[in-house]
Amino acid sequence: MRGVNDVTKGLILLFILVVYFDCDRAIAGGKSRQDTSDSTTLISSSEGSGQTVQRPLADEYAEGYEKYINLVPEGDYLSLLKRNSRETIAFFEGIPDEKLDYRYAQGKWTIKEVFMHLIDTERVFSYRGLVAARGDISPHYRMDEELYARNVDVSERLLQSLIAEFKAVRTSTEQLYEHMTDEQSERVCNVVTHPMSARAIGYFTIGHINHHLNVVRERYLNAS
Repeated sequence: MRGVNDVTKGLILLFILVVYFDCDRAIAGGKSRQDTSDSTTLISSSEGSGQTVQRPLADEYAEGYEKYINLVPEGDYLSLLKRNSRETIAFFEGIPDEKLDYRYAQGKWTIKEVFMHLIDTERVFSYRGLVAARGDISPHYRMDEELYARNVDVSERLLQSLIAEFKAVRTSTEQLYEHMTDEQSERVCNVVTHPMSARAIGYFTIGHINHHLNVVRERYLNAS
């Protein structure tokens, strides 16, 4: 009887070892398959990151924004946005210091105030682009640009301080649109007076700056 018990115990031990190693192989195999799946997902995500924001259709923004969007040339959106960043910085850096606080008429903004307006507007509209891309349908009211201008004083700020702030805001905008899909770019921000798509906001961002740079050239720098 004792021999039989020893054999039985041995068989039980052997069975346990077989089950253990089979389970261990199964877990290892599952982990290997999971690792492969994760790698494939990462590669796919990387391959899909080369998208660019398409030009908006006329019904994706209010009629009053058309003049700004028309100032954006044809081309790859992200390339246009980054070129606009460089050109804007170079433009303001090229303005003589004595002109920075110049206003061409009573009650008009100085050049530094114009720059601050560009920064404020981009900060507001970049957020609206985010709201649209994320599918947030909360209502948004128009930006009162005169209110914003009255409540900030840039008279004592150096140009390089404004340029640093512009760079920070613009970098955020570039990151937002660099990773935006076509589907996200077509979603709209619920501006109560004129719903606006994320891609229309992106194009407005460039066109709005181009508009004001033209105004500064004509009314501030070329004034007789």
